[in-house]
Amino acid sequence: FCWASITHLNKGSIVMAHKKDSSSVATSAGPAAEKGLKIIGAGYGRTGTFSLKNALEQLGYPCYHMAELFANPARMPVWREITRKNGKGVDWDAVFDGFTATTDWPAAPFFDELFQAYPDAKVVLTVRDPSKWYQSIRQTVISFRKHRKSPIYRLGLRLCPIFVLREFQRMWHELQLARPFTDAFDFDEMTEEGTVAMFNQWTQHVKETVPPQQLLV
Repeated sequence: FCWASITHLNKGSIVMAHKKDSSSVATSAGPAAEKGLKIIGAGYGRTGTFSLKNALEQLGYPCYHMAELFANPARMPVWREITRKNGKGVDWDAVFDGFTATTDWPAAPFFDELFQAYPDAKVVLTVRDPSKWYQSIRQTVISFRKHRKSPIYRLGLRLCPIFVLREFQRMWHELQLARPFTDAFDFDEMTEEGTVAMFNQWTQHVKETVPPQQLLV
C-alpha cells in the first residue's frame, strides 16, 4: 500500500485516506513524558514508507526515515552502536531529537523497543502484497548481497573514499545480521516462501502488540 493522504491526526486519533499503488548512545532512564516519538512507523521498507514520511511532515510531524542518515551521516555510527546493544538501554529521545515520528529502516526493526519507550504513541503499520514486497526488496535494498562475497567488493568497501557509502554499508550489514527480515543473509540462498513468512509474522506481531485504538494498518 502507498499512503496517499492523511486527513487528520490529533490527540489520540488517526484518520487516514489511502489507496493501493503499484555521537554516542546514552543509557535510557525510561519512557519519555513530554518529548519523543508520537508516531511509530512499524512497516518494513518498500511498503510506502517514504510516502508516509512526506504525509506526516505535511501535518507537522518531523519524520525520521532512512533518508535522514544520508542527510546527516553522523547518525550512522549511532545505529551501529544501537544494533550492537540490541536496542537495549538506548536514550531514544537523543536518537530522535528533533523528530516526533519515524518510519522505515533503521528504526522499524526496533519497533518493540520503541513502543516500550513510547507506549502512548500511535503506530502505523504500512503493508503490501507480500509476494510483490519480496520481489521489490530483492531487486533493490538487498541486491548488493549478490556481490558481498566478491574480493573486489570487499576491497572496494575498505578503500571507498566516500565516507557516507562506506559507513552505510557497514551499518546496513550489522543491522541485517542482528535484525534479519529475510530467511537467509546471502542473496542466492534467500527464498520467497521463507522471507514472505517472516514478513507475515512481523505484520501479525505488530497487530498483536499494539492496542487496536493505537494502530492503523
